[in-house]
Amino acid sequence: MANICILEDDQNHAYALQEKVKAIGHTVQKICVSFEAALQTIKQSTPNIILLNIYLQYDNEGIQLAQVIKSFSSIPII
Repeated sequence: MANICILEDDQNHAYALQEKVKAIGHTVQKICVSFEAALQTIKQSTPNIILLNIYLQYDNEGIQLAQVIKSFSSIPII
């Protein structure tokens, strides 16, 4: 069972994804909606996997976030 962090700024998509993750037996550590919240969460409690929307709030903000995460962690990002 994996501990998963969801990074999604659309509340409906985030909760739908959370339900699917739970249905297959995994745990959702947290749903983050912003760049800053995501970094804080990932640094405080390392998830096993990150599910990341590449278009958080601003165009390509998710891609920038993935680059920052990869600079200090080897957590798989989907």
